[in-house]
Amino acid sequence: MGKPTADSSRAQLYMSEEVIWGEDPLLKSPRPKMKEVRFTGESLVHAQESVTSDEIRSDGQITDLVRVGVSATGDINYELSYGTFDRFFEGLMRNDWTPEIDVNAGVGSPTASVTVTTNTGASTVDVPGAQFNSILIGSWIQISGSAIPANNGYFLVTNNVAGLLTVTPGVTTEVLAMRVRGSHLKNGTTKKSYLIEKRLTDVSPLQFFYFTGMRVGSGSATIAPGEILKGALSFMGKRGFAQSSISAGLTDSAAPATDVANAVDNITNVKLDGVALVADLTQITFDVNNNTRAKPAVANLGNIDIGLGRFNVTGNITAYFSDRTLYDKYLAFSAHAWSFVVVVGIDSYLFNFPSIKFSNGTIVAEGNDGDIVANMDFQARRSPTYGFTMSIDRFSGLQKQDLN
Repeated sequence: MGKPTADSSRAQLYMSEEVIWGEDPLLKSPRPKMKEVRFTGESLVHAQESVTSDEIRSDGQITDLVRVGVSATGDINYELSYGTFDRFFEGLMRNDWTPEIDVNAGVGSPTASVTVTTNTGASTVDVPGAQFNSILIGSWIQISGSAIPANNGYFLVTNNVAGLLTVTPGVTTEVLAMRVRGSHLKNGTTKKSYLIEKRLTDVSPLQFFYFTGMRVGSGSATIAPGEILKGALSFMGKRGFAQSSISAGLTDSAAPATDVANAVDNITNVKLDGVALVADLTQITFDVNNNTRAKPAVANLGNIDIGLGRFNVTGNITAYFSDRTLYDKYLAFSAHAWSFVVVVGIDSYLFNFPSIKFSNGTIVAEGNDGDIVANMDFQARRSPTYGFTMSIDRFSGLQKQDLN
Protein backbone atom coordinates (compact mmCIF):
# COMPACT_ATOMS: atom_id res chain seq x y z
CA MET A 1 0.00 0.00 0.00
CA GLY A 2 1.39 3.43 -0.97
CA LYS A 3 1.78 6.42 1.29
CA PRO A 4 -1.28 8.67 1.83
CA THR A 5 -1.47 11.46 -0.73
CA ALA A 6 -2.83 14.96 -0.23
CA ASP A 7 -6.33 16.00 -1.37
CA SER A 8 -6.98 19.58 -2.44
CA SER A 9 -10.28 19.67 -0.54
CA ARG A 10 -8.35 19.17 2.71
CA ALA A 11 -5.94 22.08 2.24
CA GLN A 12 -5.99 25.09 4.58
CA LEU A 13 -4.70 28.64 4.33
CA TYR A 14 -3.73 30.98 7.16
CA MET A 15 -2.36 34.53 7.15
CA SER A 16 -0.83 37.14 9.40
CA GLU A 17 0.11 40.74 8.68
CA GLU A 18 3.83 41.39 8.85
CA VAL A 19 5.37 44.18 10.92
CA ILE A 20 8.57 44.20 8.84
CA TRP A 21 8.42 43.23 5.18
CA GLY A 22 9.60 39.68 4.55
CA GLU A 23 10.46 38.98 8.18
CA ASP A 24 11.29 35.41 9.12
CA PRO A 25 8.39 34.07 11.22
CA LEU A 26 10.78 31.67 12.97
CA LEU A 27 12.83 34.58 14.32
CA LYS A 28 9.99 36.91 15.23
CA SER A 29 9.04 37.35 18.89
CA PRO A 30 6.26 36.96 19.73
CA ARG A 31 5.43 34.55 16.93
CA PRO A 32 2.68 35.61 14.48
CA LYS A 33 -0.97 34.97 15.26
CA MET A 34 -2.35 33.28 12.16
CA LYS A 35 -5.91 33.82 10.91
CA GLU A 36 -7.63 31.18 8.80
CA VAL A 37 -8.52 32.21 5.25
CA ARG A 38 -11.56 30.85 3.43
CA PHE A 39 -10.82 30.14 -0.23
CA THR A 40 -11.97 28.21 -3.30
CA GLY A 41 -8.57 27.66 -4.86
CA GLU A 42 -5.00 28.89 -4.73
CA SER A 43 -1.79 28.93 -6.78
CA LEU A 44 0.77 30.06 -4.19
CA VAL A 45 4.29 28.94 -5.10
CA HIS A 46 7.94 29.50 -4.30
CA ALA A 47 9.22 30.41 -7.75
CA GLN A 48 12.85 29.79 -8.70
CA GLU A 49 14.38 31.54 -11.69
CA SER A 50 17.13 29.62 -13.44
CA VAL A 51 19.42 30.07 -16.40
CA THR A 52 21.09 27.41 -18.52
CA SER A 53 24.85 27.81 -18.86
CA ASP A 54 25.99 28.96 -22.31
CA GLU A 55 29.41 27.35 -22.05
CA ILE A 56 30.56 25.68 -25.24
CA ARG A 57 31.68 22.09 -24.72
CA SER A 58 33.29 19.77 -27.22
CA ASP A 59 30.94 16.97 -26.17
CA GLY A 60 27.87 19.09 -26.94
CA GLN A 61 26.40 18.84 -23.44
CA ILE A 62 24.95 21.45 -21.06
CA THR A 63 27.32 22.32 -18.25
CA ASP A 64 24.81 23.41 -15.63
CA LEU A 65 21.45 24.92 -14.69
CA VAL A 66 22.09 27.88 -12.40
CA ARG A 67 19.61 29.39 -9.95
CA VAL A 68 19.60 33.19 -10.35
CA GLY A 69 16.65 34.28 -8.24
CA VAL A 70 13.68 33.26 -6.06
CA SER A 71 10.35 34.84 -5.23
CA ALA A 72 6.86 33.97 -4.06
CA THR A 73 3.77 34.47 -6.19
CA GLY A 74 0.24 33.22 -6.65
CA ASP A 75 -3.47 33.82 -6.34
CA ILE A 76 -6.15 33.13 -3.75
CA ASN A 77 -9.63 32.66 -5.23
CA TYR A 78 -12.55 33.47 -2.97
CA GLU A 79 -16.28 33.74 -2.49
CA LEU A 80 -17.12 36.96 -0.68
CA SER A 81 -18.16 36.54 2.95
CA TYR A 82 -18.23 39.28 5.54
CA GLY A 83 -15.09 39.82 7.62
CA THR A 84 -13.00 37.11 5.97
CA PHE A 85 -10.79 39.23 3.73
CA ASP A 86 -10.71 42.58 5.53
CA ARG A 87 -6.96 42.36 6.23
CA PHE A 88 -6.23 41.53 2.59
CA PHE A 89 -8.52 44.38 1.50
CA GLU A 90 -6.22 46.70 3.45
CA GLY A 91 -3.27 45.42 1.43
CA LEU A 92 -5.20 45.79 -1.81
CA MET A 93 -6.22 49.35 -0.95
CA ARG A 94 -2.86 50.29 0.65
CA ASN A 95 -4.53 51.65 3.77
CA ASP A 96 -6.14 50.85 7.15
CA TRP A 97 -9.78 50.59 8.05
CA THR A 98 -10.89 53.57 10.12
CA PRO A 99 -11.97 52.75 13.71
CA GLU A 100 -15.46 51.31 13.77
CA ILE A 101 -18.19 53.78 14.70
CA ASP A 102 -21.24 52.12 16.26
CA VAL A 103 -23.64 54.37 18.13
CA ASN A 104 -26.60 52.71 19.86
CA ALA A 105 -25.36 49.25 18.95
CA GLY A 106 -27.97 47.45 21.03
CA VAL A 107 -27.89 45.34 24.18
CA GLY A 108 -25.21 46.53 26.59
CA SER A 109 -24.28 49.65 24.66
CA PRO A 110 -24.87 53.22 25.85
CA THR A 111 -27.93 54.98 24.49
CA ALA A 112 -27.56 58.35 22.78
CA SER A 113 -30.06 60.53 20.97
CA VAL A 114 -29.16 60.91 17.30
CA THR A 115 -30.41 64.08 15.67
CA VAL A 116 -31.05 64.09 11.93
CA THR A 117 -32.04 67.44 10.50
CA THR A 118 -32.75 69.10 7.17
CA ASN A 119 -32.26 72.85 7.32
CA THR A 120 -31.90 75.26 4.39
CA GLY A 121 -31.29 72.38 2.01
CA ALA A 122 -28.54 70.64 4.03
CA SER A 123 -29.12 67.33 5.80
CA THR A 124 -27.09 66.72 8.95
CA VAL A 125 -26.58 63.93 11.48
CA ASP A 126 -25.34 64.65 15.01
CA VAL A 127 -24.86 62.86 18.32
CA PRO A 128 -23.74 64.20 21.72
CA GLY A 129 -20.01 64.02 22.42
CA ALA A 130 -17.17 63.41 19.98
CA GLN A 131 -18.21 60.04 18.57
CA PHE A 132 -18.51 61.38 15.00
CA ASN A 133 -15.42 63.57 15.02
CA SER A 134 -13.19 60.98 13.31
CA ILE A 135 -15.59 60.14 10.46
CA LEU A 136 -13.92 61.03 7.18
CA ILE A 137 -15.48 63.08 4.39
CA GLY A 138 -16.25 60.69 1.54
CA SER A 139 -17.10 57.79 3.86
CA TRP A 140 -20.56 56.30 4.33
CA ILE A 141 -22.63 55.68 7.43
CA GLN A 142 -25.58 53.37 7.90
CA ILE A 143 -28.57 54.54 9.94
CA SER A 144 -31.14 52.05 11.25
CA GLY A 145 -33.90 52.08 13.83
CA SER A 146 -35.51 55.29 12.63
CA ALA A 147 -39.27 55.66 12.83
CA ILE A 148 -39.13 57.38 9.43
CA PRO A 149 -38.32 54.86 6.65
CA ALA A 150 -36.40 57.41 4.55
CA ASN A 151 -33.99 57.99 7.43
CA ASN A 152 -32.89 54.34 7.38
CA GLY A 153 -30.19 53.39 4.91
CA TYR A 154 -26.75 54.37 3.67
CA PHE A 155 -25.64 58.01 3.63
CA LEU A 156 -22.56 59.61 2.09
CA VAL A 157 -20.74 62.03 4.38
CA THR A 158 -20.01 65.19 2.37
CA ASN A 159 -18.76 67.31 5.30
CA ASN A 160 -17.80 66.95 8.95
CA VAL A 161 -17.54 69.97 11.21
CA ALA A 162 -16.58 68.91 14.75
CA GLY A 163 -18.75 65.79 14.49
CA LEU A 164 -21.73 67.42 12.78
CA LEU A 165 -22.09 65.36 9.60
CA THR A 166 -23.57 66.67 6.38
CA VAL A 167 -24.97 63.74 4.42
CA THR A 168 -26.67 62.77 1.20
CA PRO A 169 -29.33 61.66 0.33
CA GLY A 170 -31.45 63.98 2.41
CA VAL A 171 -33.06 63.10 5.74
CA THR A 172 -36.22 64.12 7.57
CA THR A 173 -35.82 65.91 10.92
CA GLU A 174 -35.97 63.43 13.79
CA VAL A 175 -34.46 62.90 17.27
CA LEU A 176 -34.26 59.25 18.34
CA ALA A 177 -31.84 56.62 19.63
CA MET A 178 -31.09 55.42 16.10
CA ARG A 179 -28.14 53.16 15.37
CA VAL A 180 -25.34 54.75 13.34
CA ARG A 181 -22.37 52.64 12.27
CA GLY A 182 -19.55 52.39 9.78
CA SER A 183 -15.87 51.81 9.08
CA HIS A 184 -14.12 53.22 6.03
CA LEU A 185 -11.28 52.02 3.82
CA LYS A 186 -10.05 54.18 0.94
CA ASN A 187 -7.05 53.73 -1.30
CA GLY A 188 -3.84 55.19 0.09
CA THR A 189 -0.07 54.73 -0.04
CA THR A 190 0.68 52.43 2.92
CA LYS A 191 2.61 49.31 1.95
CA LYS A 192 1.30 46.21 3.69
CA SER A 193 2.61 42.65 3.54
CA TYR A 194 1.59 39.27 4.83
CA LEU A 195 2.89 35.89 5.90
CA ILE A 196 0.73 33.23 4.25
CA GLU A 197 0.75 29.59 5.37
CA LYS A 198 -0.55 26.61 3.39
CA ARG A 199 -1.27 23.45 5.39
CA LEU A 200 -1.61 19.92 4.05
CA THR A 201 -2.71 17.91 7.07
CA ASP A 202 -3.92 14.69 5.43
CA VAL A 203 -0.41 13.37 4.78
CA SER A 204 2.22 12.05 7.16
CA PRO A 205 4.28 13.85 8.16
CA LEU A 206 2.15 16.99 7.94
CA GLN A 207 3.34 19.62 5.45
CA PHE A 208 3.45 23.38 5.98
CA PHE A 209 4.37 25.86 3.23
CA TYR A 210 5.18 29.46 4.13
CA PHE A 211 5.32 32.54 1.89
CA THR A 212 6.83 35.74 3.26
CA GLY A 213 6.62 39.37 2.20
CA MET A 214 3.40 38.84 0.26
CA ARG A 215 1.93 42.08 -1.05
CA VAL A 216 -1.49 42.20 -2.70
CA GLY A 217 -0.75 42.99 -6.33
CA SER A 218 -4.29 42.93 -7.65
CA GLY A 219 -7.85 42.00 -6.81
CA SER A 220 -11.02 41.35 -8.77
CA ALA A 221 -14.70 40.63 -8.22
CA THR A 222 -17.49 39.39 -10.46
CA ILE A 223 -21.21 39.71 -9.77
CA ALA A 224 -23.50 37.84 -12.18
CA PRO A 225 -26.97 36.22 -12.01
CA GLY A 226 -26.95 32.59 -10.97
CA GLU A 227 -23.55 32.95 -9.34
CA ILE A 228 -21.95 33.39 -5.95
CA LEU A 229 -20.03 36.65 -5.71
CA LYS A 230 -16.55 35.50 -6.70
CA GLY A 231 -13.14 37.09 -6.91
CA ALA A 232 -9.40 36.63 -6.74
CA LEU A 233 -6.46 38.24 -4.97
CA SER A 234 -3.00 38.05 -6.54
CA PHE A 235 0.20 38.22 -4.49
CA MET A 236 3.91 38.83 -5.02
CA GLY A 237 6.43 38.33 -2.24
CA LYS A 238 9.95 37.56 -1.06
CA ARG A 239 10.27 33.78 -0.90
CA GLY A 240 8.72 30.51 0.20
CA PHE A 241 9.90 27.67 2.41
CA ALA A 242 8.46 24.39 3.67
CA GLN A 243 8.68 22.22 6.78
CA SER A 244 7.00 19.19 8.29
CA SER A 245 5.79 20.81 11.50
CA ILE A 246 4.03 24.04 12.31
CA SER A 247 6.46 26.79 13.28
CA ALA A 248 6.89 26.70 17.04
CA GLY A 249 4.94 29.39 18.84
CA LEU A 250 2.58 30.22 15.97
CA THR A 251 -1.05 30.39 17.11
CA ASP A 252 -4.11 30.54 14.92
CA SER A 253 -7.80 31.36 14.96
CA ALA A 254 -10.72 30.28 12.79
CA ALA A 255 -12.11 32.34 9.92
CA PRO A 256 -15.47 34.09 10.41
CA ALA A 257 -18.41 31.74 9.79
CA THR A 258 -20.42 34.32 7.84
CA ASP A 259 -22.52 33.41 4.80
CA VAL A 260 -21.27 33.87 1.26
CA ALA A 261 -22.91 36.49 -0.95
CA ASN A 262 -24.73 35.95 -4.24
CA ALA A 263 -25.89 38.26 -7.01
CA VAL A 264 -29.63 37.70 -6.47
CA ASP A 265 -30.27 38.05 -2.74
CA ASN A 266 -27.39 40.21 -1.58
CA ILE A 267 -26.90 43.11 -4.02
CA THR A 268 -28.75 46.35 -3.28
CA ASN A 269 -28.49 50.14 -3.47
CA VAL A 270 -26.96 50.13 -6.95
CA LYS A 271 -26.53 53.83 -7.68
CA LEU A 272 -25.12 56.06 -10.39
CA ASP A 273 -24.56 59.66 -9.31
CA GLY A 274 -26.40 58.93 -6.08
CA VAL A 275 -29.59 57.84 -7.86
CA ALA A 276 -30.86 54.26 -8.01
CA LEU A 277 -29.98 52.70 -11.35
CA VAL A 278 -33.19 51.51 -12.97
CA ALA A 279 -31.50 49.30 -15.58
CA ASP A 280 -31.59 45.51 -15.14
CA LEU A 281 -27.96 44.49 -14.75
CA THR A 282 -26.51 41.25 -16.07
CA GLN A 283 -22.99 41.74 -14.70
CA ILE A 284 -20.83 43.93 -12.50
CA THR A 285 -17.07 43.46 -12.45
CA PHE A 286 -14.14 45.45 -11.17
CA ASP A 287 -10.39 44.95 -11.13
CA VAL A 288 -7.88 46.67 -8.88
CA ASN A 289 -4.24 46.63 -9.99
CA ASN A 290 -1.42 47.89 -7.78
CA ASN A 291 1.13 47.37 -10.57
CA THR A 292 3.53 45.49 -8.30
CA ARG A 293 7.09 44.78 -9.37
CA ALA A 294 9.79 42.57 -7.91
CA LYS A 295 13.06 44.17 -6.74
CA PRO A 296 15.90 41.65 -7.04
CA ALA A 297 19.41 42.72 -5.99
CA VAL A 298 22.96 41.45 -6.15
CA ALA A 299 24.04 39.28 -3.19
CA ASN A 300 20.41 38.70 -2.11
CA LEU A 301 18.55 35.42 -2.59
CA GLY A 302 14.97 36.61 -2.87
CA ASN A 303 13.57 40.03 -3.59
CA ILE A 304 14.67 42.91 -1.37
CA ASP A 305 11.21 44.45 -1.69
CA ILE A 306 8.04 44.51 -3.77
CA GLY A 307 7.37 47.87 -5.36
CA LEU A 308 3.94 49.35 -5.93
CA GLY A 309 3.00 51.41 -8.96
CA ARG A 310 -0.16 53.32 -9.76
CA PHE A 311 -3.45 52.31 -8.16
CA ASN A 312 -5.53 51.44 -11.21
CA VAL A 313 -9.21 50.46 -11.05
CA THR A 314 -11.22 49.35 -14.08
CA GLY A 315 -14.53 47.57 -14.41
CA ASN A 316 -17.60 46.71 -16.40
CA ILE A 317 -21.33 47.30 -16.06
CA THR A 318 -23.57 45.26 -18.37
CA ALA A 319 -27.34 45.78 -18.53
CA TYR A 320 -30.26 44.70 -20.68
CA PHE A 321 -30.77 47.57 -23.11
CA SER A 322 -33.99 49.52 -22.58
CA ASP A 323 -32.89 53.15 -22.94
CA ARG A 324 -29.77 55.25 -23.46
CA THR A 325 -29.16 56.14 -19.79
CA LEU A 326 -25.75 54.51 -19.70
CA TYR A 327 -24.83 54.99 -23.34
CA ASP A 328 -25.44 58.74 -23.29
CA LYS A 329 -23.01 59.04 -20.39
CA TYR A 330 -20.42 57.21 -22.49
CA LEU A 331 -21.01 59.57 -25.43
CA ALA A 332 -20.69 62.60 -23.14
CA PHE A 333 -17.43 61.22 -21.69
CA SER A 334 -18.43 62.72 -18.35
CA ALA A 335 -17.46 61.66 -14.83
CA HIS A 336 -19.93 59.82 -12.60
CA ALA A 337 -20.16 58.31 -9.11
CA TRP A 338 -20.83 54.55 -8.99
CA SER A 339 -21.66 52.51 -5.88
CA PHE A 340 -23.43 49.36 -4.72
CA VAL A 341 -24.00 47.46 -1.48
CA VAL A 342 -23.47 43.78 -0.68
CA VAL A 343 -25.72 42.76 2.23
CA VAL A 344 -25.30 39.36 3.86
CA GLY A 345 -27.56 38.84 6.86
CA ILE A 346 -26.92 41.64 9.34
CA ASP A 347 -23.58 42.69 7.79
CA SER A 348 -22.82 44.69 4.66
CA TYR A 349 -20.11 46.20 2.47
CA LEU A 350 -20.54 49.32 0.34
CA PHE A 351 -18.23 49.52 -2.69
CA ASN A 352 -17.80 53.09 -3.89
CA PHE A 353 -16.13 54.52 -6.99
CA PRO A 354 -16.64 58.29 -6.62
CA SER A 355 -15.44 59.26 -10.09
CA ILE A 356 -15.56 56.97 -13.12
CA LYS A 357 -15.63 57.56 -16.86
CA PHE A 358 -16.98 55.06 -19.36
CA SER A 359 -14.03 54.12 -21.56
CA ASN A 360 -16.03 51.93 -23.93
CA GLY A 361 -19.70 51.29 -24.66
CA THR A 362 -21.30 48.88 -27.10
CA ILE A 363 -24.90 48.08 -27.97
CA VAL A 364 -24.94 45.37 -30.64
CA ALA A 365 -27.23 42.64 -31.99
CA GLU A 366 -24.82 39.71 -32.18
CA GLY A 367 -27.29 37.26 -33.70
CA ASN A 368 -30.75 35.73 -33.55
CA ASP A 369 -32.53 34.65 -30.38
CA GLY A 370 -30.51 36.81 -28.02
CA ASP A 371 -30.72 39.90 -25.87
CA ILE A 372 -29.27 43.28 -26.68
CA VAL A 373 -27.24 44.62 -23.81
CA ALA A 374 -25.42 47.83 -22.99
CA ASN A 375 -21.86 46.67 -22.34
CA MET A 376 -20.05 49.49 -20.54
CA ASP A 377 -16.38 49.46 -19.52
CA PHE A 378 -15.24 52.06 -17.02
CA GLN A 379 -12.02 53.57 -15.72
CA ALA A 380 -11.98 54.91 -12.18
CA ARG A 381 -9.97 58.03 -11.44
CA ARG A 382 -9.03 60.16 -8.44
CA SER A 383 -12.11 62.03 -7.30
CA PRO A 384 -11.50 65.79 -7.38
CA THR A 385 -13.97 66.10 -4.51
CA TYR A 386 -12.80 63.38 -2.13
CA GLY A 387 -9.22 62.75 -3.22
CA PHE A 388 -9.42 58.99 -3.65
CA THR A 389 -10.28 56.50 -6.41
CA MET A 390 -12.15 53.75 -4.59
CA SER A 391 -13.42 52.98 -1.12
CA ILE A 392 -15.02 50.13 0.79
CA ASP A 393 -17.23 50.81 3.80
CA ARG A 394 -18.19 48.02 6.18
CA PHE A 395 -21.17 47.84 8.51
CA SER A 396 -21.01 45.13 11.14
CA GLY A 397 -24.26 43.79 12.50
CA LEU A 398 -22.67 42.90 15.82
CA GLN A 399 -21.13 45.50 18.09
CA LYS A 400 -17.37 45.92 17.60
CA GLN A 401 -16.70 42.65 15.79
CA ASP A 402 -13.10 41.52 15.61
CA LEU A 403 -12.88 41.36 11.84
CA ASN A 404 -9.09 41.21 11.67
